[in-house]
Amino acid sequence: MSDLEKIEEKKHSLFIGGRERELKFNFSAWKEIEKKYGSVNNLAQLTKDMSEKPFQTLPEIVYIALTDKEDLSRENCLDEFSMKEMQEITNAVSTALKDSLPTEMLGKKKGAVKE
Repeated sequence: MSDLEKIEEKKHSLFIGGRERELKFNFSAWKEIEKKYGSVNNLAQLTKDMSEKPFQTLPEIVYIALTDKEDLSRENCLDEFSMKEMQEITNAVSTALKDSLPTEMLGKKKGAVKE
């Protein structure tokens, strides 16, 4: 068994369309982010866009990260939510993003990431 097989990921999810849907920033998701932002090292721009243009950015990023996209599109994946839930959605996306990054990219020593 390789070390990669031993890694257990935390589950991050949102209830969308009446069911729990997992958010996972896997290689395909990071490929789309890299294409949109030019580099995975340009996460500051993603953070800025989530803050300044949440109605454009959050649906896009949520859709990219969804492992179950059945009956959803980039345009409608967050339609059932209102502004009241914006912080919950932002927190779920931010946590899933952070947890998908190696600790070196977070600028912290291994094991120093607080939960």
